[in-house]
Amino acid sequence: MDSKNITKAVCEIAKTFEEKGDLFVVQLLKETGYLERPEMITEDEILKCLKQHPDLLDTWVLYSENQRIPEGWYIKTPVENDSSSITWKVG
Repeated sequence: MDSKNITKAVCEIAKTFEEKGDLFVVQLLKETGYLERPEMITEDEILKCLKQHPDLLDTWVLYSENQRIPEGWYIKTPVENDSSSITWKVG
C-alpha cells in the first residue's frame, strides 16, 4: 500500500471504528498498514488528508470525547489560545 492510501486509512480510523464498533482501534491501525511503515506517514500528510476530508474531523472529535482511557490518538475542537488564534488540539 502506498503512503497516500495508508494516510487516508489512518485518517478514517475514527470513522471506521464508529461504523464497525466491535473492533479495537489497534486492530484498525494494523489494517491501515501504518504499523508496517510508520516512517512513510508524516504529520503534514495527515494534515493534508484532513483538509481534503474535513468531514472526518467531526468523527474524530466524537471519538476523542468518548474515549475512556488516557492514552490514544485524539482531536479536540478548536479553542482560543493566548494569541487569540483558533487552534485544534491534536495528540
